[in-house]
Parts: sequence; structure tokens; C-alpha cells
Amino acid sequence: MPESNEESYQTLGWIINESECGLYLVIASEEVQREIADVYMQGQVGIYDYKRHPGSYSFIRLKDWVDALSGVRVFFVMNFHLALRSEDDLKRLNFSRDMLAGLKRNLVFCTTPYGDDRLATQAYDLYSFIKMRIPFYDYPVKNKSTCLGMVSEEHIWKKAVDSESLLEDNLEKAYIWIQQAKEESIRGNYLVSENLLLEAKAIREEILGKEHLDTADVYNELFYVYWKQGNFGKAEKWCKRALDIRKEILGEEHPDSIESGNNLAVLYDEQGKYELAEELLREILNTTESILGGNHPSMSMVFHNLGAVYEDEGWYKEAEAMYEKALGIDRKILGENHLNIAAIYNNLAGIYVEMKIYEKAEELYQKAGLIEEHILGKEHRELTIVYNNLAYVYQMQEKYELAECLYEKILSLNEKKLGDNHPDTADSCDFLAA
Repeated sequence: MPESNEESYQTLGWIINESECGLYLVIASEEVQREIADVYMQGQVGIYDYKRHPGSYSFIRLKDWVDALSGVRVFFVMNFHLALRSEDDLKRLNFSRDMLAGLKRNLVFCTTPYGDDRLATQAYDLYSFIKMRIPFYDYPVKNKSTCLGMVSEEHIWKKAVDSESLLEDNLEKAYIWIQQAKEESIRGNYLVSENLLLEAKAIREEILGKEHLDTADVYNELFYVYWKQGNFGKAEKWCKRALDIRKEILGEEHPDSIESGNNLAVLYDEQGKYELAEELLREILNTTESILGGNHPSMSMVFHNLGAVYEDEGWYKEAEAMYEKALGIDRKILGENHLNIAAIYNNLAGIYVEMKIYEKAEELYQKAGLIEEHILGKEHRELTIVYNNLAYVYQMQEKYELAECLYEKILSLNEKKLGDNHPDTADSCDFLAA
């Protein structure tokens, strides 16, 4: 059985939650680094990726990025090995050792095992300042021959016709568009995100083929953006495509396959297909928990979604237990300021509303709102959901002035973001009038 990354994620959680300022080193393949970035991107962690910002190492560039995020304490520098291509890069890194420590932040440099070897032998000045090395293991892969890096015959043919550098430029462009699409989706700009993803999809399908893992990643992101727009038909189509490819190449136990399985269960749940959703999630739990460990981010996702299914079925005690499990994992790994934590608080509060325990619900909705305001800003549309929920709880407790204040906030946000003639704006007027 392969080693688990459970302990490594808990160590990252300790760095985020408790550690003093310092330099840390994560050793992981590029694929696992992508997973780490996806896990932490919706929290209060700065993420700089040398795949998205190619170029040699520069302390000034890194310092400017850190300084621009004044409220952030922990920074992940992904694919750091790509910034250290020459001896001059390593010399500049060694020279900047004291300056990096002088930033007084937690800097987590993520590199491959080969990159770690280079740092250990050629950047000893920096290496001596590293407080902790955190190794991540690769997950087992079902079909290694068709895993990342393998390309279609069409790609091989094109390389004979086009220049290799042009292909690399296009793939790099697609990668950047996908990262931008994720950020736009978090901001609530779903149409912008969708268009970026469709452009990236066209490039990856043409160069890599429709059965490649990198292409499946685009399909997975398309699921998210269509799901958030309520277009369940398109969301299910792309979710199933990503799931089929990932299961065929990676196997059912791989975190990427688990993610797609989770996504499909969410769609079933939202369409009222509770038995299908529960069956799928329980199957994922049975086949993966012993492999990934109980405190892996993928397990939190399964517990969270299973809780949502139980809640929709009216099994509130069972739902509460699942949400509490997910919350325990995410707190250890992500810290308090993450959108996953806010989502669990919001769902737990919903259970307490159903059970008419309004004081507990009020406390959790307030916590969820503070996290979302901190991460998304006070003008984000996503806040209308938690504001609506909290206002309803105020109404149930006859705190009408507090409810009125929140409904006015919601109305103002909907008018700004959606205009006067949108149904959500009309609903806000109804709630405020009531």
C-alpha cells in the first residue's frame, strides 16, 4: 500500500494555523502540487505558481507579490523548480536567504524530488534555513502508460508540422486561462470563467486529445461553472466525461476520481435523486478511506456531501454527524479562514434551523458570513445566501430590526450585481416588505 499524504496535509494545516514565521519546503510531483493549490486556493493563503508566471527566480518579484497581499500570513510558491534553471538562479537564491527570512511570513516552497535534490546540493545556504521538509507521495495510478505527459497520435503528427515551441506556448496559455477561470469563478464571474475554460478546452483537445488527463481537468472545471449557473444538464455531461477519463487512467481510489464522483453525487442530490447520491458517496467512502486516510481533503468532501444528502432527506442527526466530521478535518488542514469552513457552518446552521435551535444557527451563520466577507469582500454575490439565511433566523427570533438591515444589504447587492429587473432582486423586495 502506498504512503498516505494525510500527515503531510496536517503539517500544512499546522503551518497555517499555529507556526511562527519561517521557510518551509514541500516535496511533491507537479500533479500533487496542483492538488495542493486547489485545496488551499479558496482560503487565506497566497499562491504563486511558476507555471502561470514563468521566469527565473527573483527576490524582488517575490517580495512585491508578498507585499501586495498585506493581510496574508502564509504563502505557497508552487513549481519552484521551474524558477531554478541555471547556476545564476541558484546563486541569487542563496544570496537572498536572509532577505527571504526577513519578510517575516511563512513561505512554503513547493518543488519536485529532483528540485529538492538540486536545492540540497547547490543551494545549501537557503537549505540550512528551511525549518521543515514536508514530503508528499504520488497516488497509485491504474494505467501509467496513459498518465500525464502521454499524448495522442494527433499530437505526435502535429509536432512534425508545427514547431514544438508553439505547442508549448499554446498549452501554457491554456494552463493560465484555467487558473484565471478558477479565480473568476470564485469572484462570481461565471460567464467570464466559462469562456476562458472553453478556450482552454479547445487547445487541449486539439493538442492532447479528448482522453487526456489534462483535458479531463478542463471538463471538471466546466462542471463547476455550469453547476454554479444552475445548468445541471451541461454540468452532468462534463462531470461524467471527467469521471470516465480519470477512473480509466487513475483508478477509482485517486483523489481526482473521488472529486469527480463527489461532483456527480452533488448533482444527483440537487435533482432530488437522493438514493443515487448516497449510494455513490458511500461507495467512495468504502473504497478510498483506507487508502487516503481519514484526514485527507477528499474525505472531508465526501463527508460534507453525504451530510447534505442526509439533510435533504430529513435525517438531521445523521447529517450533523457528517458535517462535524468534515469540519474536524478541514479545521486541521485549512485553518478557520477558508470557504469550505464557511460552507460547513452554513449547512450545519441549516440543520439547526430545521430543528428550531435558532441560537446555534445564528452563531454559525454569523461565522460563515465573516469568513466569506473576509475572503470574498463585502460586495460578493455569494454573501446574499448566508445573509438571507441569517435574516430568516433573526425573523424567527423576532429580531426584526436586524433582519431588516440584512434584507436591505441583500437588496442593495442584487440591484448592483443583477439590476432592478432580475428575479432575485424582486425576491429581495418581497423579503424586505415581509
